Amino acid sequence: VDEDVRCDCCSFGQRDILTDFFGAVKGDKWKNSTNWLTMEPVCEWFGITCDDDGSISRIELPNNSVSGSNPLDALVHLDTVRLIDLQDNFLKGTVPSDIHLMNDLQVLVLMENSMSSTIPTEIGMMKDMRVLLLNMNRFSQTIPSELGLLTSLAKFDVKANKMRGSIPSELGNCREFEHFSIAGNAITSTIPSELGLLTFLNYFAIGKNSITGTIPTEIGSWRNMTYFALF
Repeated sequence: VDEDVRCDCCSFGQRDILTDFFGAVKGDKWKNSTNWLTMEPVCEWFGITCDDDGSISRIELPNNSVSGSNPLDALVHLDTVRLIDLQDNFLKGTVPSDIHLMNDLQVLVLMENSMSSTIPTEIGMMKDMRVLLLNMNRFSQTIPSELGLLTSLAKFDVKANKMRGSIPSELGNCREFEHFSIAGNAITSTIPSELGLLTFLNYFAIGKNSITGTIPTEIGSWRNMTYFALF
């Protein structure tokens, strides 16, 4: 792709959105902010990957001293992004309810921050979501049953948060699940028998909660299990 064409495609709406993001999350204090806010195409900015047509596909800024509140608010209109990795930073605030506008998003990694409040129910509208890693934050309230609409979801981790309530039986619809961890929260329900439908599951961790009841016989279908932790 001609560089001038690629630059032109990247430079307007996407540049404005990333400029707003940079300001909101104190980009001047990042470990690495190479090319950010310069005249270089945004596809050359540190942590940004683009498709051949110049549209942003990946935002990867892990362990980069990214700080501030509500980091996703400035990004929700980047509807071509497939991966966001902001793990191991100093982020606070919430996941916005309009995150579903990022309808191509497949991977969202916010682990090891201080994000809080709820997981928005609207996340159930993101049909391409495959990886949702929110562990080691301060999320609270309940696991939304709408996650059961994410039939491509393979990894879900909210370990070490403040989640409460029950394990939604609707998660049995997530037939692609391989990794499921809710360990270290305040979940108080039984294990739904519907989880026995998750035949690709190989990692299951629900310890350090207040799980009650018996272990459903249906989980005997988990033939691929390599890690199983109830306590």
